[in-house]
Amino acid sequence: MGKYAHLATVVSFLPAIATGLLNAAHYPDDPLLLARVATHRDVMLASARRAIYLGIITIAALLVLAGGHLGGQLALGETYLPLPWAQD
Repeated sequence: MGKYAHLATVVSFLPAIATGLLNAAHYPDDPLLLARVATHRDVMLASARRAIYLGIITIAALLVLAGGHLGGQLALGETYLPLPWAQD
């Protein structure tokens, strides 16, 4: 079940990317909005900032993963997706 949820999460990024790219042509000519979009693009392309950004995203993803696992154990019992290193 966990593998399917992970796969569904990864696949869900594809429509978000596609709709974002399709919607990009319809942005208003608001200079503040365009500056924010450019900053977002530049942060993702800059090497040092990109590493920091990806590090923060990785930490956030790991925290969500741990929280989901602990929430699953709380709701469904201790045998829900047991982790190999957490075995007694």
